[in-house]
Amino acid sequence: MGFGGAVAEVFIPLNAGGDVDEGRVGAMLDFLLRRGVEGLYVGGFGAEAFAFTTEERLGF
Repeated sequence: MGFGGAVAEVFIPLNAGGDVDEGRVGAMLDFLLRRGVEGLYVGGFGAEAFAFTTEERLGF
């Protein structure tokens, strides 16, 4: 089995209060998938990922 195609890092969308904006998560994933992204890298190296607790990252 080989790997191929685009993999995108998924940034965690936040609302004005700094909480995860769950309403925007689905739209963002749909946007990436409709454009041919074949893999998603979630909660990785984006600056916001390091500001969350382990529980918050797992929840996302």
